[in-house]
Amino acid sequence: LFSQLLNGNSTNFRHELRLMNNNNEYIWILARAMVTKRDHLGMPLIVLGTTTDISHIKETEKELVAAKTEAEKGSEYKNQFLATMSHEIRTPLNAIIGLTNLMLLEKPTGELKGNLSTLSFSANHLLSLINDILDLSKIEAGKIDFNYTDFQLSKLMKGVHETFLQKCT
Repeated sequence: LFSQLLNGNSTNFRHELRLMNNNNEYIWILARAMVTKRDHLGMPLIVLGTTTDISHIKETEKELVAAKTEAEKGSEYKNQFLATMSHEIRTPLNAIIGLTNLMLLEKPTGELKGNLSTLSFSANHLLSLINDILDLSKIEAGKIDFNYTDFQLSKLMKGVHETFLQKCT
């Protein structure tokens, strides 16, 4: 690199070097030089330069890389945990949804029918939330597929209302 500066191929020089200091410790140096005047053959007559100890910068870069690696591991562990827990919760929830639907098929009347409808809505809403958690993990992993679903807003709002009515009574 420095030969390019001397041979006229460049007017600026910038290079990071790892050197050993007087205490036999390795340090990082940033060396910079600039040709300010050349002779008639293009050889440098005046070169201005600086050297800067950048060991602290290199150490910080090393720490940042290690911290990034740890953060990525933590994120992956979190995603695995969320996926596992979501699947574990879905199993009994699917049983609740299935049994509720079977009970609704028996044509219940009165308050039982209302309670089963609220239970069905709540369980399906909870399943939807769990699916959203799984989707969040997929988004973070870059593995998301979007599905568009038609729904009736009035039916959704009625279900939410009935759920909150049960909590208030």
